Amino acid sequence: MGKRLFLLLGMSLGMSLTTLWAQASPITDASEQRALVEALSGAAQLGVGGLPAVISQRFSDSPEIQTTAQYLKTRYDALGIPAEVLQYDPLDAYPYYFQNTDKTYRSYFIHMTPMLQADFDGLCAGTLPGDKIETVQKRLKRVGLDQQTMCAAVSKDRVELYIRTTVAHTAAITKKMLETRSLATWPNVIALLETGRGETGARPLCVIGAHMDSVARDGGGRGPIISPATLAPGADDNGSGTAAVLTLARGLHDWLAETKPGALKCDIAILHFSGEEEGLLGSIAFAHLQLKRPVLWMVNFDMIAYNGAKTPHDAVVNVGYDKAFGRALAEPFAASVEGLRSLVIERDTFIYSSDQIAFWDVGVPAISISEQACSNAACNEPFKLFNPTLHTPDDVAAILDFDYAARIIERSYDGLKTLLKGGRSN
Repeated sequence: MGKRLFLLLGMSLGMSLTTLWAQASPITDASEQRALVEALSGAAQLGVGGLPAVISQRFSDSPEIQTTAQYLKTRYDALGIPAEVLQYDPLDAYPYYFQNTDKTYRSYFIHMTPMLQADFDGLCAGTLPGDKIETVQKRLKRVGLDQQTMCAAVSKDRVELYIRTTVAHTAAITKKMLETRSLATWPNVIALLETGRGETGARPLCVIGAHMDSVARDGGGRGPIISPATLAPGADDNGSGTAAVLTLARGLHDWLAETKPGALKCDIAILHFSGEEEGLLGSIAFAHLQLKRPVLWMVNFDMIAYNGAKTPHDAVVNVGYDKAFGRALAEPFAASVEGLRSLVIERDTFIYSSDQIAFWDVGVPAISISEQACSNAACNEPFKLFNPTLHTPDDVAAILDFDYAARIIERSYDGLKTLLKGGRSN
């Protein structure tokens, strides 16, 4: 696996371009994004450019994830961008999984702590409204807790007990799933844009990524995974992010070829991960096992096409960063432009748990670009604008706002070029 990655990262990038897209400014529009997402989520009879649509199921332990990986490689081949499908054994990534999952859940539950505290205390005191008792009991049962065990803990320890139990329960279920999985390996797709001037050796990478898998969960959201046979189109999560990365790769390829911005400090790695829905296993595998070069930064795209605010002329994009690395990486994406306002959110108040976290865990500055889930920087109503079809068979292209997605991509394209131009080599 490592040898194949070295071979890929040593390939030369020819600057002659045979492309399915004509170079234009702006680089995309709503119709292109709709066509890409429909192809990825199975809504189209044929994908863009006459390529077959991917079946509406991209669970990482189903044959369709391999179909999706090959589809993406075909897209990059058509663009003249060297690409390869790298297989990994998800059990090899599991030793790094628990630490990552603990951090992820603690970041996620920080938003829910007041609600959880009130629910658990009300349940134990007998003051919880009758219509909520069953919901809270089901929440406990789902992670292997019961009312008696919860109420035996003192009030201040109840949320921590719930978090610890949830992490342990999730890790145990994931390990069991991995030990009985159907596919021996899962795929990551990597495409490479070389930006140097004939340098040899392992130049650093700047990474742009998105996960390509999808899943249906019981009740949507973060419920348990339903059978892999259940329809999971994943148009927003994460066909929209996958389409964005494809579009940005084409745009950056054209930019390098036509404007010749000069040698940059990094080559550009375009990543599509599987295993995100099972606990970021694909990005963990890449960051810990497949990566053979230093990484300067990573920008992740996860869900960019559901406009919960329904504001066509003043839409909002969320840009999430980790305070451990500072917000400098987020700054090129922070400026608002006509029709799109950026909301920069620090990790402890940022609800999305996605593949940028795997890079944070290996010391790489990373940010996540997403549709608006938080209405303000404090993110004190994290689910108010959330896509209600997340992790259900109803996550389809028909509910998405592709003008909104195209504006996010345009803003991100400018932000990425600013980052890359800021990292010129001497």
